[in-house]
Amino acid sequence: MSIFGSRQTLNRQAKLDQRGQSTVELAVCLPVLLIMILCTFNFCLYLSACARFDPLAAEAVRTQATSPGAGEFDIGSKESLVRSCLVLGMGDDYHLSISVSVETVGYGGFSSSEADGILLSLLPRQERITCTMEFIPWGIPSSIFGISLPRLTHSRVFIIDPYRPGGLF
Repeated sequence: MSIFGSRQTLNRQAKLDQRGQSTVELAVCLPVLLIMILCTFNFCLYLSACARFDPLAAEAVRTQATSPGAGEFDIGSKESLVRSCLVLGMGDDYHLSISVSVETVGYGGFSSSEADGILLSLLPRQERITCTMEFIPWGIPSSIFGISLPRLTHSRVFIIDPYRPGGLF
């Protein structure tokens, strides 16, 4: 009888050890699974924002920068007009940061430094408008252990002739 009693004790001990194993596996796998779900969620948010941003940026540049109102031909006003149109179109997304930069590309085949010497230049000029969306991930801190995490950025670049309304190159 002592032989059967010891076998039952061993079987019972083995079953108790196996019950604790699934708890340990759950404790190890659950954080990894939650991180994967969070990354997938943020990636889907980023793709959705990019899909909204691309056509909206093209439309904002076409309507605001290529045909500005009277007296709004300076670079600063074009930047603010395009940026305000983008911010309005993208909505109140707290995880998005939108910036717009405008720079002169050249004057009729001359570089901008060569064309500066020409008085009252009537040479055609082009401007490069860069619309940038910066995505701030949801639920993820900006730095971990003192290491700052990079943000996802998406840019669209447009070349325009400011004196031809509605023209994009």
